[in-house]
Amino acid sequence: MTMASTILAFDPLWKTWAWAAKILSSNPLSESRLAQQGLFESLLNATPNDTVGADERIAADGAFKTPGLRNVELTGPYFHNGGQLTLRQVVDFYNRGGDFAENNIDNLDADIHILNLSEEEKTSLVAFLVSLTDERVRYERAPFDHPQLFITNGHPGDQNAVTNDGTGQATTTVIELPAVGANGTTVPQPNFLGVSSQLSPSTITPPSTPPSSPNPLEGSMTEQDCPPGSKLKSVKGGYMCVTK
Repeated sequence: MTMASTILAFDPLWKTWAWAAKILSSNPLSESRLAQQGLFESLLNATPNDTVGADERIAADGAFKTPGLRNVELTGPYFHNGGQLTLRQVVDFYNRGGDFAENNIDNLDADIHILNLSEEEKTSLVAFLVSLTDERVRYERAPFDHPQLFITNGHPGDQNAVTNDGTGQATTTVIELPAVGANGTTVPQPNFLGVSSQLSPSTITPPSTPPSSPNPLEGSMTEQDCPPGSKLKSVKGGYMCVTK
């Protein structure tokens, strides 16, 4: 239960969003911090299930709700900022105790530390994660089949600017995912950048830099970015993948 829902659940006098907003704006969102500051019982009308010492580290800042591991092979890149491309990179990240641990020690989860895993252990861990993939999801078979879908795929441009769609807004690239029946597809959708989630960093070939072009849209999307059975088509304001 979140602090907001807890506040609204206990006392009828607090069942207004205005009052809840006032409480939330002046107190920590972390229930552990409320317990540490002695505010848990007075604000939530409940007893914390554990005590928190005044000098204990509370890893709350920068925390993210993490998704489950089912089909994690298919969901790269990983972390909130896409900082790790493959599952092997994720395992290496945690094996070394994260990045910049000393700089962020006040907010680092206590369970993140150097693991000293062997190459065999790291390979086995990645294999376990891959084993959690549902082949029906990989091949879009029922009940994971779907109608025709159009997915936005960024905005053509570079690190300095994006292209104008003629209305003052950024041009949007759209990918079409063709309708899939109950039998699914024979070729699964490629992973991000077409890279296997199991690869280690040393086996990844970085994408080549496209040549410069007077057309700002050219090179922002290629035929290889399209799903199997579709081709690249130029449309007003950008590119999209359409069924052949």
